[in-house]
Amino acid sequence: MRIGQTNPSLLTEQHRTHLLLFITLITGAFTDEDVIRAPLGGSATFKFKVTRDMTVSLAEWSRCPDHKVFVFSPIHGLTIINNSYAGRLFAKSNHSVILEKLQESDFVTYCYKLSTFPQGSLQGKINLEKRTEKGLPITVIISVGCGMGLLVLCGIIAGVVCYKKRRSNSALNGLPSGQSNKPKSTRTQSEEDMQNEDHNYLKMT
Repeated sequence: MRIGQTNPSLLTEQHRTHLLLFITLITGAFTDEDVIRAPLGGSATFKFKVTRDMTVSLAEWSRCPDHKVFVFSPIHGLTIINNSYAGRLFAKSNHSVILEKLQESDFVTYCYKLSTFPQGSLQGKINLEKRTEKGLPITVIISVGCGMGLLVLCGIIAGVVCYKKRRSNSALNGLPSGQSNKPKSTRTQSEEDMQNEDHNYLKMT
């Protein structure tokens, strides 16, 4: 290859990359998935991931992969295609939909397509799962309780260890002073006895 000459395969790869980036920016297409948990017989609110500066012109909602449920347009309103959702599906706004009186067959993954301006076409998935327990799950409560109990136990053990260390240190610090004082007093008394004996001996002589 000559100096200054560009590899043709490298140019082709760069062109492909630029083309993919251009298509992505034009269409604004992306796929995302959220999980919503709701009780049987209750209601669920599905929110589309759009920002305030986006204008939704058309929303298509289906049971994945392609069983259409409804089509929504701010101009024409909500059109329900699947009759099993009739009377239970309501458009709360251009960005959210409410499904009431949830049935067992409703707990599936839903796919939606949005035509927006200026982002273009947006896609996403929402997985509707059934919530059977009220409040926090029992496993979460047990885990939190065990964690708190473990922390309290560790605090008690640490307190006992610190108390024993302090007690042993005070005992070790007290022993040398007692031992050093006792021989000193013994030596002083013996020296006094010897001096008294010498003094008495001198008197006798």
